Amino acid sequence: MKKISNPLLNYEKKWVALSSDNKKVLASGDTIQELEKKVKGVDSNKFVLTWVPPFDRVLSLNAK
Repeated sequence: MKKISNPLLNYEKKWVALSSDNKKVLASGDTIQELEKKVKGVDSNKFVLTWVPPFDRVLSLNAK
């Protein structure tokens, strides 16, 4: 059986800036404000900001 690696394991419950191809974490922070400071001045087409949820929970969006 092949082991699946998750590049986000070290970023649980943190904000991360992912490369535009979603393959690398470019920066991280405990808050969105902290992360925005770290990526200030970087071309916004080069990354995506997202929050990494807790791995022991299931998140579900319920649109009404």
